[in-house]
Amino acid sequence: MLPNGHEVRGSVVSREGGLIQTHKLYKSSDSIKRIRNSGIVTASASGSTGNFKRPVDISWLPAASKTYNISDDPRDYLITEIPALTGEIPNKNLQQFSHSELLYFDPMHGRQIYKTFIGSGAHYEHQNKEPLKAKGVIFDAVAIYIPRYRVLKINLLTGWDRTKDRDLVKDIESGERDGYSMGSIVKQFLCSITGQPVTPAGGKYKRGQIVETREGMKLCFHHCTQSFFFEISSVATPADVSAIGDNMGYFNLEV
Repeated sequence: MLPNGHEVRGSVVSREGGLIQTHKLYKSSDSIKRIRNSGIVTASASGSTGNFKRPVDISWLPAASKTYNISDDPRDYLITEIPALTGEIPNKNLQQFSHSELLYFDPMHGRQIYKTFIGSGAHYEHQNKEPLKAKGVIFDAVAIYIPRYRVLKINLLTGWDRTKDRDLVKDIESGERDGYSMGSIVKQFLCSITGQPVTPAGGKYKRGQIVETREGMKLCFHHCTQSFFFEISSVATPADVSAIGDNMGYFNLEV
C-alpha cells in the first residue's frame, strides 16, 4: 500500500540506447555470488549509452527478490535505460520537479531524492499497489546535466525479469512495448506564481493560467516538493504524439 500523498505519473517516454542482455555480461563459469559482489558493469556493453560508468551495486538484489517476487540471479534480466524525467521543465500536467528538489538529500530516505528510484519496482501499466506484482527492479539512477538546456535529466537502469513475465520481456525486446512512465508520491505542491502551498486542483491561480506579474506574464504551474520516486512502468506505446501526457491519481492527504 502506498503512503499518504498524491501519486504523480510521468509522461510516456521511450528508452535510450539499446537493450542490454545481462547474461551476456558474465562468463558461464561466474557464480551468482561473484556476480553480485562485482556488480553490474554496463559501460562497455552492447546497447549501452555510457551514462552508467561505474559498477552498479546489486548486493541488495536477494532481499529485493523476496519483496517483489523476482529473480535473485542478475543474469535473468533484460536491462533498459529510461530517461524518466527532466528537471525544471513543467510536464504536460504542468507539474515540475526542480533541480533543488531532485538533488535534495532526504534524511528519511538517507539519499538524494532522485536516488529514491533505486531499488524501486518496475511494473506493468502502473499496477504498483502490490509489490509482488513487480516485473523487475530499478538497478540504478543517474542525474545527467545537459549544458545546452541547463537541465538535469534523470536516467534509470531498469531490469525486467525474464522469469517473471516472459511475454512482457519479449514485447520489450521486439519494440512492441517501448513506452515507460515513472511514478512518484508528492506531499506538497507549491504555486509557481505565489510560492504558496496549493491542492492539485489549484489555489489562487489555476494550472495553465497566464498571470500578469511585476516581472511580466508568467505561466502558473505546480512545483512538486516533499516527494520521492517509487516505480517505473512499462506502458503501451501511444498511437500518436497527442496521446503522450501525464496522469495523476489522489491519495489521502490534507494540504
